[in-house]
Amino acid sequence: MRAAYILAQLHQRANRNEQAFTAFDKVLDYAPMYEMEFNARLNMALNGNTTNDVAVAGLNRMAKDFKNQEYLDQIYFALGQLSLKNGKKVEGIQYLEKALATGGSNPSVKAEAYYTLAKSYYESENYVKAKMYYDSTAIALDKSDTRKEEVKNYAENLTEIAQNISIIELKDSLLRISNMSPKEQRGLAARIKKNQDDAALAALMKLSAPETGAKTFDKRGTGDFATAGSDGGGYAAQSSFFAYNPESVRKGKREFEKRWGIERKLEDNWRRSNRRATSGATVADNSDAGSSTLSEKEVNAILKDVPRSQEEIESAKNQVADAMFQLGVLYHDKLKNYKKAIDILEKYNTRFPAGKEELTAWYYLYLSHMDLGEKAKAQSYYDKIQTKYADSNYAKVLRDPNALQNKDEQKVERYYDSTYVIFSKGQYKEAAEKIIAAEQLFGGIHPFKAKFALMNAMCLGNLKGKTEYINALREVVGRFGAQPEGKKASEILQILSNATTILEPEKQPETTGSPFKNMDESPHFVMVLAEKTISLEDAKVGVSDYNSKYHRLDDLRLSSIFLDSDAEIAVLLVRKFSNKAAALAYTDGVSKNKADFLPINAKYQIFAIHQDNYREVIKQKSVVDYAKFYESNYKK
Repeated sequence: MRAAYILAQLHQRANRNEQAFTAFDKVLDYAPMYEMEFNARLNMALNGNTTNDVAVAGLNRMAKDFKNQEYLDQIYFALGQLSLKNGKKVEGIQYLEKALATGGSNPSVKAEAYYTLAKSYYESENYVKAKMYYDSTAIALDKSDTRKEEVKNYAENLTEIAQNISIIELKDSLLRISNMSPKEQRGLAARIKKNQDDAALAALMKLSAPETGAKTFDKRGTGDFATAGSDGGGYAAQSSFFAYNPESVRKGKREFEKRWGIERKLEDNWRRSNRRATSGATVADNSDAGSSTLSEKEVNAILKDVPRSQEEIESAKNQVADAMFQLGVLYHDKLKNYKKAIDILEKYNTRFPAGKEELTAWYYLYLSHMDLGEKAKAQSYYDKIQTKYADSNYAKVLRDPNALQNKDEQKVERYYDSTYVIFSKGQYKEAAEKIIAAEQLFGGIHPFKAKFALMNAMCLGNLKGKTEYINALREVVGRFGAQPEGKKASEILQILSNATTILEPEKQPETTGSPFKNMDESPHFVMVLAEKTISLEDAKVGVSDYNSKYHRLDDLRLSSIFLDSDAEIAVLLVRKFSNKAAALAYTDGVSKNKADFLPINAKYQIFAIHQDNYREVIKQKSVVDYAKFYESNYKK
């Protein structure tokens, strides 16, 4: 029996459906225990040489079979898979949600249903529900499941997106209500009150319903029904019907009186303000029905979140505007969903013309259209930026990307390095102040944004303690989850519960006697130190041409600074490489192709260097100590 079942599973995994069906059918010949019989029949329905409709009908018959009540989650999950496989996404999602609603105890089915729903909603661009189901999946998946990290990343990337979508939907709903007439608002309040009352009544009925005593089929083959909790034959000696339980009756009565009052006449339609009998006809649904019974105080309480004053209305509109703009940026940066970015940012521009984020919105619209290959549309936003915001950094970037990169990126990098030096000396307040100033100095978009955020979290940890530290790290993870700094923040959060001291950004315990560290698998740079035998501009052109020839697809970036105050030694920084091995492969390539790198007469040194060690070199303004460390740890 077990051999036949395993053989069937092997055929199934190899997509040999007919052989799988035959093998599962063979299992039934051995009169297995019911659980194995059920699973065999379930898989026969999925693997049979039948049409989709026949397979669905077979599974639905299994769902109606009383013996399979405890396996309903598996049946509905199978129906969901079958529907999704055949392109019926809506039907598939409904079945998967039914599988979860059964409250089945199979943890594997629950995890797979959550995961499949998360993926389905993500593909359908329903990011709020996708976020919810990815969160549930992360909890339900086994710790050893290889999808754990993937699910966690999706959940983190969708956090801000789901929040902004929810803000837009909520605030827009409240703004629509604020535009209603008083009569319409009263009618809406009445409907909300009715829904609340209906929910309370349903909860009361559920509370009073029997918790045990459900009849279950006796699998011993007698065909009799047994009551759960009984000895297996007939009914239990003590009934579980709520009306026979004095405590349940008292509890229900108290709940009823608390909501509806003590004096209630026993009559039909007792909850309606108008109780006219209609001899079988239903009472028409009037939006104002019951509204006259609500006091002004009750209406205001129900609609308490609706903006009333002009100030409140403007505040709600500003929240919508900010959320729409942020959503467009997140669609572009985190999801690479350029169509969604364009859609929401164009709506932002239409709804809030000349808004405070107009320039950045235009820039992201330009980028999104370029990413989609829509050059004519991208050009229209290019022209808008150059016409209205010609002196902005965005306009300069679009006119000459390399020029601004070499100029402005150097400024940011030097500023970051100087801030890091202050931080490393324990001057956390001063470092935090410089980090805040960086936002004003360099704007919202620059390559060191994530690094500043992580350092700021470290400053808060040292200044305000563990709680502030944890909150700041979570924010870093939420904003920069896919970047090295986001991953570093996530790692720190995982170990922080056992940590006794605040950790420094991107730092590990230093080796005795040297400020430099070995971190082979962390991101590296290649540092070229060129003496005055070659001009800085010629050196940059030489390295840039070399990268274009040998590393065209590696997305390497080049920047430069002077190591000493006399501008005698220029540092050209090539970044970045995923680890030590990748950086060494670059230096090895240079040694084999020296003629293509820098002119023969140029004097220079080249090192692979971890980003933390690079900052130490800049701090020391010397490469002497690092050269010794490099000789011992990087040379073969």
